[in-house]
Amino acid sequence: MSPPRKGCVEPRRRANGALSFLARIRLADGSRERVKVPPSYCTPAGGSTARERAELYAEARQERENETGELLAKRKERLADKAKQHEALMAPGETVAKWCDRWLADRKERGIHTVDHDRGRLRKHVLPIVGRLDVRTFTRADVERVVEALDQKMRLDEDDEHHLSWKTASNVWVLVSKMGKDLVNAKRRDLRVREDNPAERVHAPERGSRPAKQYLYPSEFELLVGCKGIDLAFRTLYAVAVYTYARSNELAALTWEDVDLAHNVIHITKSVDRATHKVKSTKTGTTRRIPVEPALRPVLSRLHQERGSKPAVVWMPDHEDRAILLRKHLELAGVKRAELFTSDAQRKHITFHDLRATGITWAAVRGDDPLRIKQRAGHLGFATTEIYIREAENLRDGFGAVFPALTPLLTEAPLGHGLGQMVHLHADFPGLMVEQRGIEHSDNVRAKRRGSSRNLPGSDDARRRQATRGFGFVQPPFGISSR
Repeated sequence: MSPPRKGCVEPRRRANGALSFLARIRLADGSRERVKVPPSYCTPAGGSTARERAELYAEARQERENETGELLAKRKERLADKAKQHEALMAPGETVAKWCDRWLADRKERGIHTVDHDRGRLRKHVLPIVGRLDVRTFTRADVERVVEALDQKMRLDEDDEHHLSWKTASNVWVLVSKMGKDLVNAKRRDLRVREDNPAERVHAPERGSRPAKQYLYPSEFELLVGCKGIDLAFRTLYAVAVYTYARSNELAALTWEDVDLAHNVIHITKSVDRATHKVKSTKTGTTRRIPVEPALRPVLSRLHQERGSKPAVVWMPDHEDRAILLRKHLELAGVKRAELFTSDAQRKHITFHDLRATGITWAAVRGDDPLRIKQRAGHLGFATTEIYIREAENLRDGFGAVFPALTPLLTEAPLGHGLGQMVHLHADFPGLMVEQRGIEHSDNVRAKRRGSSRNLPGSDDARRRQATRGFGFVQPPFGISSR
């Protein structure tokens, strides 16, 4: 007679160093299944150690399995799914994975710039579940398994390596939904391989709360652009970003051909792709004209006078560095509002994109016509514009004078080496050590980034970076004030 099944635990260390446990549960067929012990049972309490409490949980979980057999049922379901995938692999016909290769290639040919990201999302979250199935016969139930897997990843602890944010899960689902529609009605006829859409009527993954948008009050903005400790190139960039409320990659593509100072109009027609640095259409695929704010016109006139020979209107730092540099500059300027520097479930620290949100919010506070705000901001739907209008209605009293006159340092002082020239700048923080979220750079990569900032004009590295910009100007090293 076999001994009674009580379950046991295995200790683990989380990424943050905290102690955790896995409960090892014996199933009726003799196999074992590992179950995560909830964090509340992984800490000492009531005179019991963390391990003793975890063992109590394992024992209770084992009793539950003895009565219900739910873990064994799930195990059998997984084995059946694997058998189904193996059967599909051996059967003739195009698999979902092969069809996705053709589908993504077509999207790339049509100029859809998110193809590389789409391929990664499919490979990581979708194809492991349905990739081996026959594209003509996989079912709604198979798509529902994708959604269940996304929901499960969202429920994991944030320090778990498999945790998924609800926003990422939503992006994956948008891609799966589009794939299902194109299986039936793709523009290219050879991609239409089904009469039905297997993703139709499937419920989307769960959604989380969206953190509130950040923006600067006029008084905070004036501190930022008036701080003499910040290089004039950055302060000019921040002013243009707020007063035009254009997207950052639209600013990167803005040329003097798009700026009509005679009629005080800026024409937003294109943007720069973050990955390839090539010019492409705007995010929404539409163009728009925006009036030049009276306070910004002297700045643009000065820029045109000093940079008229260069096609780009403003200099832009690398995309992954813009947000952290903005926060560092706000701290340097004496802006202390805590929510600008805090990220949690309800709040998100300020990013460079929030300078656009600042300008749109200011326009709403000023009382601009909502439809004009929508058109100038380049929103496809009014619902997005309405978010800013509702916020403005709550904040109008005591908000401050929006789009204030800019400091003479921005409208009159020469830029000198502040824009488009390679010089040595004194940095009070390690600006070149900024890393893009989710990417870990090796030590030798960090060393290369640190070293590249010290190259003089005319060096191989400087010429290489100039060539990759696409507009013929060199990115200056990050800094705060010139020596």
